[in-house]
Amino acid sequence: MIEAVFVIRNGLCLFSRQYGKEWLDSDLVSGFLCAINQFTLNATNGSGIEMITMKKSTLSFTMVEEYLFVFKHGNMKNSKLKKVIRVFICKFFEEFEFELERWKGDASVFKGFEQQADKILNMKHDSIYERNLTLTLNC
Repeated sequence: MIEAVFVIRNGLCLFSRQYGKEWLDSDLVSGFLCAINQFTLNATNGSGIEMITMKKSTLSFTMVEEYLFVFKHGNMKNSKLKKVIRVFICKFFEEFEFELERWKGDASVFKGFEQQADKILNMKHDSIYERNLTLTLNC
């Protein structure tokens, strides 16, 4: 299950959602995650980081252009995790295509995505629902 998601651009948290116990301030966490990502990009000649595995959870990193998406999750099948990440990222870009082009630093613009994020990150993943959701994506 996805426990948290962070959408970061240039070290700033555009959107975050945490489920269960909220562990830290989103802006603080986003800066830290961005620093880890930047360090690994520099240390690995641009290949970056994919995952950080901890005792009870994992952080999965996905870069799309200048946007860093980080998902904190427990034990999940890799195929299910990839599908959730893909759907979330596609829906985020689909929802905020114009806002992202003109974004001036006000993260409240993205608050309205919380319900959509909840549906995506907690969906039951039955095959009919997934097929219908995938068909509605443009990416």
